[in-house]
Amino acid sequence: MKTRNKKIIISIIAVICLALIATIAFTTAYLTSRRKVVGYLKFASGLNIEYGNVVAASSSEWGNLQHFVDNGGEEELQDVEIEDIQPGQSIKFANPYIAPKKESASYAVRVKFIVTVNESDEYVAPADIEQVLSTGTQSIFESGTLKVNNSFIYNALDGYYYYATNALDLENSIVKVDYDNNKEENEQTKLYIFQSEAPNHIVCEVVDGQPIEELPIKTLKLELFIEAIQYSSVSDIWFS
Repeated sequence: MKTRNKKIIISIIAVICLALIATIAFTTAYLTSRRKVVGYLKFASGLNIEYGNVVAASSSEWGNLQHFVDNGGEEELQDVEIEDIQPGQSIKFANPYIAPKKESASYAVRVKFIVTVNESDEYVAPADIEQVLSTGTQSIFESGTLKVNNSFIYNALDGYYYYATNALDLENSIVKVDYDNNKEENEQTKLYIFQSEAPNHIVCEVVDGQPIEELPIKTLKLELFIEAIQYSSVSDIWFS
């Protein structure tokens, strides 16, 4: 009798255990859920920048500085490749500028201005360039000059002018340039490279002493490097 009761108890326990397992399995299945999570990453279209008053075949090629020429009462832009310059001649340089275009990533700007005299003497520092062009005893321009806009800060360590606000903390004061969604594309703020009273051009007049046998220099090469970089990469690329 005892053995029979023991078997019955064991059978009851087994049934209860099976029922409990089934209940747990059912409950687990019931509580398990599936969910779908979706995210979209929209990448920047790159640096979409308008380069004005310069001409190049494509965005990856070097461009040419431009100057205004009177063509039958109308001014047109031509490359600065001027020959046989005479004393007293007036040259109306087109002032290069850059401006953000729609969907451009935020960017920073720096420029380098190099003046080469007689194909051998190269000048980069602002004071040296100014002396060659307009203030020295052998300068080439009697009035007007080409001088980088004072919105840029010169860095003697690398010869670049940075679009920034603080010379003492250059890296942390670089200005971020963005497209203004409240303005039309043709109304975006233009950052002109050279200093001028009339932003779109600079008039320079060649020296005209009396008497004058020859001009102080034979050739003058003007090189302007305009560099824009994704703003978040400024420290890694420009100041690393």
